[in-house]
Amino acid sequence: MIRLNLSAAPRWIDLGRGVRVEVEPLGSFIDLAARAELPVIEPDQLDLPTLIGRNIAHAKAVARRAIRAWEGVADETGADLPVSGPAIDALLEQHTDLYVAFARDYVRAGAALVAEGNVSTPSPAGTSAGAETTAAAATASATAALPA
Repeated sequence: MIRLNLSAAPRWIDLGRGVRVEVEPLGSFIDLAARAELPVIEPDQLDLPTLIGRNIAHAKAVARRAIRAWEGVADETGADLPVSGPAIDALLEQHTDLYVAFARDYVRAGAALVAEGNVSTPSPAGTSAGAETTAAAATASATAALPA
């Protein structure tokens, strides 16, 4: 079964340290547009630092598309900082705990819903686990006639 969120209304996520962000619902457009920004990784570049960097870049790209408003983010003088791409990047880059909260509560939560859609119930007549067995077990006389 797939659970659909039919609400297109933004929601607030508490990232900690008094920071809240208002985000659009994570959908295919936001995720695919963010992935399109990422550089291609060649097979010889599949090391841990590269993959971590790619995950961070993906979360930032998603955040730039999804975050519409925030509370608790100020510039160096203490004045409220308006939402912008560079400010979003700086927030997630400079504060690892806020990046982790955003990745967990928004990016991964959205990915979990996508993954949920990849699970289906067993087919009653297909090749899946729910299908009935149609082959009969071989008998000793049938297997004795096979060449060795």
